[in-house]
Amino acid sequence: MQMMLPANETTYPWIRDVDLFAGGRIREDLLLLDVRTPGEFGEVHVPNSTNVPLADLPHHLPELKFQAEEKTVVLLCRTQNRVKVAYDQLQEAGIINCQILEGGITAWKDAGHPVVRGRKAISLERQVRMTVGSLVVVGVILGAVVSPWYLLLPGAVGAGLLHAGLTDSCLMAILLAKLPFNRGTQGMGKSALGRGSNMDQENVPENRAWNGRSS
Repeated sequence: MQMMLPANETTYPWIRDVDLFAGGRIREDLLLLDVRTPGEFGEVHVPNSTNVPLADLPHHLPELKFQAEEKTVVLLCRTQNRVKVAYDQLQEAGIINCQILEGGITAWKDAGHPVVRGRKAISLERQVRMTVGSLVVVGVILGAVVSPWYLLLPGAVGAGLLHAGLTDSCLMAILLAKLPFNRGTQGMGKSALGRGSNMDQENVPENRAWNGRSS
């Protein structure tokens, strides 16, 4: 029996890792756009991908629209949550030549495909969990020691988590992504692509890195 999607459920166009990594090489007809934070991108990313954090994506839509005329945009993140938000933004901007890497960077690594590694970073998902846990602990302690009114804090956090589960959109993640250390300081096409001395490539075949303009 085929499961029917709700009327308001978006059907996203997925691309499998084996289709992206065809013939032992990363396809050059694709523009790989990684929407994670710069720290996450620096820790590990797909070769030849470009980092545009989700919070900065609206500023780069005009250039992306230009690039999408010649290449299919493939969105990447750690799993496949932030890319859905990015995909919706691209669609609203008229960029329809777009796909999402199925399973995200996590599935890509698990499949043994080439990655570029650098310094360890705290992922946005971990930042959310740490912040939520801290707020709950602080609220409970202050509620027991100072005033019961502080117990509203854990309640608010719980309501936020419920909202995130129902809408598949985490407000705390959006806010954390706007912090300076989670945002890029360079323009599109100038993000570190893992060629520095502190970066190590794993099983990376020869391939042309995207320089911000299609050749």
